[in-house]
Amino acid sequence: MFTSDSFFNQIKKEMHGVNLPRVSPKKLSELIIPLPPLLEQNRIVANLNNVCAIIDKNI
Repeated sequence: MFTSDSFFNQIKKEMHGVNLPRVSPKKLSELIIPLPPLLEQNRIVANLNNVCAIIDKNI
């Protein structure tokens, strides 16, 4: 999501500075962050839970 074109374009518009371009915390809090649909988020969480369970078994 942080590598999406829409997010990066928002960041580029707000960046300032020459040597170390940055975005203020206020501007960062105003950005629109694209998220996958809730169903996809739930699938991601389920997959991560499965992977974490496998890791927990093996440590």
